[in-house]
Amino acid sequence: MWGICLDPSVCGGKLFQRAVEYDNSDSGTVQILQPITGIKISSDKIKIADKPPAFVYNELVSTVYSPNIIGKIENIIWHFKNNDYNYYISADDIKISKRYYSDDLIKL
Repeated sequence: MWGICLDPSVCGGKLFQRAVEYDNSDSGTVQILQPITGIKISSDKIKIADKPPAFVYNELVSTVYSPNIIGKIENIIWHFKNNDYNYYISADDIKISKRYYSDDLIKL
């Protein structure tokens, strides 16, 4: 299952408002599977996603507008106002600061 981490204290804030794949391991807790494994948090700290992200962490993509830019999905956040995922990529181990929507990226 996919959801959005709403707890700013998890993993030093690194997962706050990020898309996380998780498993309902116990009643009341969830086990995070992506992007960081081995973390259990209270299930009330996760907003259940209506749909999974179109891309997953570390997936290779290129941009629609510049197909020569090839990178991997570095970060997936939830944009609450637009009610959609935003993706951040890195190309050649350099993080690109532009945020992308799913329509801006192509799976390779």
